[in-house]
Amino acid sequence: MRIETLRAAEDNDLARQVAYGEVRAFEELYDRHSAQAFALALYITQQPGVAEEVTQDAFLGLWRSASLFDANRGALKT
Repeated sequence: MRIETLRAAEDNDLARQVAYGEVRAFEELYDRHSAQAFALALYITQQPGVAEEVTQDAFLGLWRSASLFDANRGALKT
């Protein structure tokens, strides 16, 4: 996929692409949501190192299980 296409895509569409192993779609989702995920993890843990690990684990889970994502059950962001 072209970068412009990825940036314009909805999260649900990107998640479907990640399920097919599309690295650029994963990178786009990471760019969109990693800062907020890290901020939330930092707020909860109060430890930057732990917050980094939590964020990494969350995105690793997305990479491994993107095919299980169901937009009818909630937004990818949540």
